[in-house]
Formats: sequence, structure tokens, C-alpha cells
Amino acid sequence: MAVIGRIDCRPYRLPFRRPFVTSAGTHSVREGYHVRVVGGDGRVGYGEAAPLPGHGGEALADVLPALGALARDLRDLVGEGGGAPEIDQDRPEGWRRLMDRLRRRHAGAPCACAGIDLALADLAARRAGLSLARWLSPRARGSVSVNAVIGTVGPDVAAARARAAVAAGFTAIKVKVGAAVGGEGGARGDHDGDAIAAADVLRVAAVRQAAGPAVAIRLDANGAWAPDRAVAMLRLLAPFGIAYVEQPVPGRDAGADVDALAHVRAASPIPVAADEILAVPGAAERVLAVGAADVLVVKPALMGGLAAAWDLAARAARLPRPPVVVVTTALDSAVGRAGALHLAAALPGADVACGLATGDLLAEDVAVLPAVEGGVLAVPRGPGLGAGLAPDANDAWITVG
Repeated sequence: MAVIGRIDCRPYRLPFRRPFVTSAGTHSVREGYHVRVVGGDGRVGYGEAAPLPGHGGEALADVLPALGALARDLRDLVGEGGGAPEIDQDRPEGWRRLMDRLRRRHAGAPCACAGIDLALADLAARRAGLSLARWLSPRARGSVSVNAVIGTVGPDVAAARARAAVAAGFTAIKVKVGAAVGGEGGARGDHDGDAIAAADVLRVAAVRQAAGPAVAIRLDANGAWAPDRAVAMLRLLAPFGIAYVEQPVPGRDAGADVDALAHVRAASPIPVAADEILAVPGAAERVLAVGAADVLVVKPALMGGLAAAWDLAARAARLPRPPVVVVTTALDSAVGRAGALHLAAALPGADVACGLATGDLLAEDVAVLPAVEGGVLAVPRGPGLGAGLAPDANDAWITVG
């Protein structure tokens, strides 16, 4: 087992190219912490700990102390290279067991856990001389299909973006619904529920007409609707040939919200995906147990990291009718996006279009990742993430353990 030298972090704050509007709120900047694990051999692995307000994770102010507590517990579990073989973090199985123990101890800090998780995996893959995807699975794919995203814009803007997405080779488009038009090319409109619903129908209709019948259209409500409202809205939108709807009802409670999701799934003419609720402790297990979703939208950054996402996908695959697993970013910087991309490439099963093409939403970033070509993202080559942090004139790393 390799020795861990120290764990550092530093804050980041990146502006969005334009405000990103969902029913959970408007985001103008993305902020969080980058995490750096330095091995005893001097090699380095990077991660990202970045809650997304309104979508999951602890408060940003809680991340730094949580990283310090995680660093102390990590040393207790790993020791000076003398930990138990089952938690050898340089092997995927040991890394997953190690992260399971850490997540159980720090259930209230999933984003801090995700930062440590990714940095450890990146470090182990670099030591092995493998890309992170190939370290996770020798059968990892070299590229991943991705969907385009259209926000809460007016129908003319939505249609133009749909045509551009199809011309660029995208075969799946995700459309935001449940929020008032504004922030992405449209003027902010009436917040009345009926006005929002009418705008949703016009937007989805415009996207379907512009994209044509062959393109998969996904909806993302970000928990905007009460259960009965969700069923009514999905019946209105079903004629447009919708692949699935993400989180039609709120996703903050592991009990009532799972029941509400299951209720909507039973009544909806459109398949239902669990999204934000998967970040609630204990909720993912209940979603699987009661069959509350046809699709699992997995955001490693908000649910404890790649190991947690891998374990959830493995449990889902054992069900008689397993839900489809779609890996999605949490609007992360290049570090977090690269981790999610490697995970999507490594998960067994068909190449499902994932929500990983979110880099263009940021006006600036910390590293350069491959561009989307023909609706596909190539997995970065080279050991580990294949994308380190860009040099920073104010390289203000803080040692937390």
C-alpha cells in the first residue's frame, strides 16, 4: 500500500458564460475547492469538492473543515502504508472499500468525500500508468456520447440551439423545464405556474420541430413540480416523444420524495429519472428498492464520488429490470468533469449519452479537455485524469492533512 504524503486544497471561483437558470435557482458562478493528494513518492492526484446550491451537497463553508476531518480519518485507515489489504487504495476494489468507510463516517459531507475520492483514484491511476477509465475497468471505452443542453429560453432561441446541436452531431438534447424564461437569451417572464407551464410546452415543441424525430429529447425539471402537477405536465409533454424526465418532483427527502417519485413514475406516460434525490443519504437504496425510476442520473460530485456512483450502478445492474445509468456533471470545473467522463467510459453496458458537455457553460476554466466532436467526448489520454490543474500565479494551496 502506498504512503500518502499530504492533502492540500485551494478554492476556485469560475464565472458562467451566461447565467444558468433552473427551477432550483440561477447560477452565475461556479465555486468550490480543488483537492490535491501528494503521495509519499511525490506523485500527485487531483480532485474537486464543489457543492451546487439547490442541487445537492453540503454548504460550501463546510467543505474545508470536512476535508480536514477526512484527511485525518484517511490517515487512520491507511496509516503509513500499513493498512489492511482490503483498503489498498491503489487497487480499484480497495479504493472503493476505503471510500465506503469514509463516506459512512462523513455522510454529511458528500462533496468533500468526492474530492478525496477523485484525487485518490487519479493518484492510483497515475502510479499504474493508466488512464483513470482504464484503471477503473480494462474494458473502458475510448469515448462517450453526450447530450446537448438547452436552458429555460424562449422557443425561438430553443429552436436555434436545437438546430445547432443537431448540426454538431448530437443525438440527444436535454431541455430544462419548470422555471420561468430568463437568463439564457430570453427576458424574464411571469413566475405564475400556468405561464411557466405554457412556456415549457412551447419550448419543448420548438425543440422537437427543430431537431426532428430521430433526436432523443430529455426533460429536466430539477424538482419543480408537486406530484399531481408533474403527472399533468408530463401528459401535456408526452406527444413530443420524450425519452425521459429528470427529477419531476423535489428530491430533498429520502422518504416522502422517493414515494412521490414512485407515484409519478406509475402515472406518467414518460419514463422517469431520479436525479437530485440520489444525493440524499439513503435515498438511492430506496429508489432501487421501490422501483421509483427508469433512469438513474448519477452526479459523482454530489453523491460522494466515483466509488459511490460505481457501487450504485453495480447494485442497479443486479435488479431484474435494471434502470439505465446516465453519468452527469454538476457543472464542475475541468477536474470534476474529467472524473465523470472517465467513470462514464468505464461503467459496463451500452454507450448511453451522458450529461458531460457542460464545459462551454463556463467563461473560463482551470484546464483544457477534449472538445465535443460529433456529439462525442474522447476520454483524455495519459495516466490518471489526463488533465491537471492549470498553472496559477496565486498557487494558494492549503494543507489540510
